[in-house]
Amino acid sequence: MARWMCRGFVLGFALITTWLVWSGHLTAFLISTGIGACLFVVCLARWMDILDEEGMPTALLLRSITYLPWLILQVVLSGAKVSLAIIDPRRKITPRVIRLPITQRTEIGAVVYANSITLTPGTLSIRMEDDHLLVHALFPEDAKTLQDGTMANRIAALEANS
Repeated sequence: MARWMCRGFVLGFALITTWLVWSGHLTAFLISTGIGACLFVVCLARWMDILDEEGMPTALLLRSITYLPWLILQVVLSGAKVSLAIIDPRRKITPRVIRLPITQRTEIGAVVYANSITLTPGTLSIRMEDDHLLVHALFPEDAKTLQDGTMANRIAALEANS
């Protein structure tokens, strides 16, 4: 019971905060109806029984504080590399498809891994199977970096004790 209450509190806090930031209108009536709507959504989520670990992985959310800045940096660096390859016709693009082992312990971890690869410009997760991931990479160094396992290890750290 305490787990769904904690997840319900986190969901409610996130909804109310998002609503207040995006609304921009802070009258008493709008604040009270916004909070009421957010609480209704939390109650609806509880009734639908979707306040579980898969639907709301609170442990991953808290640990992502260290992962997200690293991922954003990788997206920016890869975006610059892809942009330079587009601008400079002498830059060789040698695309390849590689097969990466999925070392994550949970389905959520595997999905975070595949999505992180796809978010990074120059790489794309093509298919996820039980024990491996098919990835398209524009540059050999991107394929090598993924095969080295830095991203996989960081996501494994996110999953620790999940």
